[in-house]
Amino acid sequence: MIAAAEQIVAERGLASMTLSAVQSAAGQSNKSAASYHFGDRDGLIAAVAEARMVPINAHRRRLLHAADERAEPPTLKLVATALVTPLVAGTLGQPQSYWARFLAQVLMDPRQADRMRDYVQSDSLRETERRYRDICDLPADLGSHRYGAMVGLTVVTLATWEARPRDAVPEHFLPDLVDMCVAVLSAPRSPLPSTRK
Repeated sequence: MIAAAEQIVAERGLASMTLSAVQSAAGQSNKSAASYHFGDRDGLIAAVAEARMVPINAHRRRLLHAADERAEPPTLKLVATALVTPLVAGTLGQPQSYWARFLAQVLMDPRQADRMRDYVQSDSLRETERRYRDICDLPADLGSHRYGAMVGLTVVTLATWEARPRDAVPEHFLPDLVDMCVAVLSAPRSPLPSTRK
């Protein structure tokens, strides 16, 4: 049912994901199976997020640990690589994936967005952001805005490519996405406009 829910949201939008639609798509004849396993629609959305983010977070922790083992100094490229690589592996790195499109849909829904961020902002993502803050010379609010923009850029870019055949994805996709994220994080701060008349 998790896979069916993810596919429905990815292909038809969040509004189409009802418990009955998921049960039907999953071939589940027991009409109370979804409510028994997940409670309600929100519980099912949370279950999809947890199922997909556990391996992505584990992958990111391994990347951060490997960088620590090499005593690699923190850089914006390391931050962007740690954020992006597990998400690419968990979506475009799979023969078929709906996760990026599901995530993009849910993050755009005001009622679901905060709940989803609790799942997406795992310990590995918080650690990646902490490393960014250690090398960021921007004010805290602007640094948070930049980091959030980098996450959004990554999710939307993956959602755009996810439905395409895997052999259509350019060979340079991952390094190019990392470079774009570094550009977001390192863009110079513009001076504030003058309020004087």
